[in-house]
Amino acid sequence: IFLTAHADLDMAISVFTKGAFHLLKKPVDPLTLLQTIEEATAKDKNARSESRYSNFDNRWNLLSQRERQVIELAMQGLMNYQIAERLNLSERTIESHRFNAYKKLGISAIEDIRRLRND
Repeated sequence: IFLTAHADLDMAISVFTKGAFHLLKKPVDPLTLLQTIEEATAKDKNARSESRYSNFDNRWNLLSQRERQVIELAMQGLMNYQIAERLNLSERTIESHRFNAYKKLGISAIEDIRRLRND
C-alpha cells in the first residue's frame, strides 16, 4: 500500500507493476486506510494459504507409495513397531521410510502434517 501526496499516472503504473496492492492519495480517510489494510491482509493470507496447500501437495507427490503408506498409518496414531507389524517389515525399515518422508515433506513431526492440512 503506497501513500503519496503527489500521485500521477507514471507513479501509479510503476508501483502497481512492482506489486503494490493499492495507491492512496494523501490526505487519506482513516477508515479507507483501515479497510485497504484489511483487504490487503486478507488477500495476502489467502495467497499464502493457497501456496501452502500447493507446496504441500507437490511435496506429498514426491513420496514413494511405501512412504505415503507409513505416513498415513502414523497419522492414525500407530507407533513404528505397530506399522512394522501391520506391513510385515522391520521397525528399522519403517523408521527409514518415515525419516525420508519427513525430509521430503519438510517436517519434523507427524503433527506438522495435520497442521498443514488444517491451515
